[in-house]
Amino acid sequence: MLLERFRSHFWHIKTPKREFPLGHHFSQEGHNRLSDVEIHILDFINRTPEKSLGIRLQKEKLWIHRLRTTEPSGLNTLD
Repeated sequence: MLLERFRSHFWHIKTPKREFPLGHHFSQEGHNRLSDVEIHILDFINRTPEKSLGIRLQKEKLWIHRLRTTEPSGLNTLD
């Protein structure tokens, strides 16, 4: 499940186009693309993947807010 969640993030990092904030960021000087990426688990949902999607999306928004990772300070966009 974790790999599925980050698959598009990894693709964006490998594809350094300006319209992808992750790709743009990790292609800048001082970065080595995927070798600079670290994943940290901040929360755990004790449900099946089918039943956890709504909870996961809520928790992601909560952590994005708590860690203040929205643009312009961070790379998360609120779309």
